[in-house]
Amino acid sequence: MGIIRADLHMRGPIGFQPYWLKKQRYAGKNLLKLISDEAFRKRITITAITSQADEIFPGSVHDRFYCLKECEARTIPENYRVDSIGRNILVVEKGGEIVYIVNGQTVMPKENGNRYDLLVIGSNQVPNDLLFRDTLNYCSNNGLISIAEHPLMESHRGMGQALLERHIEKFDAIEGHNSQVIFENWATKIPSIGGMLSKAGRELNLRAKIFATENEKPYIATSDAHRIEDLGISYIEWIDNLKNTSEEKFIQDLRARIKSNDFGNMERYESTLSWFKWVLTFQRGIRPGKVQDIYIPSEGLS
Repeated sequence: MGIIRADLHMRGPIGFQPYWLKKQRYAGKNLLKLISDEAFRKRITITAITSQADEIFPGSVHDRFYCLKECEARTIPENYRVDSIGRNILVVEKGGEIVYIVNGQTVMPKENGNRYDLLVIGSNQVPNDLLFRDTLNYCSNNGLISIAEHPLMESHRGMGQALLERHIEKFDAIEGHNSQVIFENWATKIPSIGGMLSKAGRELNLRAKIFATENEKPYIATSDAHRIEDLGISYIEWIDNLKNTSEEKFIQDLRARIKSNDFGNMERYESTLSWFKWVLTFQRGIRPGKVQDIYIPSEGLS
């Protein structure tokens, strides 16, 4: 019996492509070691590595979990012990400390010609572009955890209140605190730039929490980290033993914990300087021709 802390929305770097790794100073460093060390430092027990792409082929650069499990695990230093629970949970141990890295995905359902974000825990092979109803049914039928991802951040594929209300019964929880939604309400009212800042205003978190409370739905706090060092800015926590004898029991127990709202939220925000740093790096990188979708394991990139 002990304190379990879980950050269930964590990307690590912006991307696993060589461009992003070099720009974020992770090139040539073992990503699994970096993620595990950050979890150990912040006493995070569970973190979900979140993949996202139009199509996530097993072994592709967009299959972040595969890159960690099948590539980085092979070259991690010898004083780290790496094991697996099923296909979707990686266990890293060092000096008696353990972190469980769970496969996760931002799935993109499609409704009325628009794409939206849905956070799923337990796989990164959920099909994109299904209707919301069909996506949520797929997740439920396969024992996965479905969380409404930054739902009211409509400028960034948040589903908005109408879709949230329509499918509220199917969600296991709502992401009520996303650490990347950083701007104070007063900043969103500054002339000329306030409208832009409002797209990442903290009021969106507040409104999501209020909606969750009014609809008797759990909400969770996450880091939504795009830098490894931001893992665990926010998380959920509870006191219990982990059911780690199988992947099915692990995900099933985590899902039951979330659905029953039997946890506490630790809520913090990314610093403004750090937020601008990764966002500007991202914006520069998405220009045509900058990023190639290849993955080079850490020992081959410097």
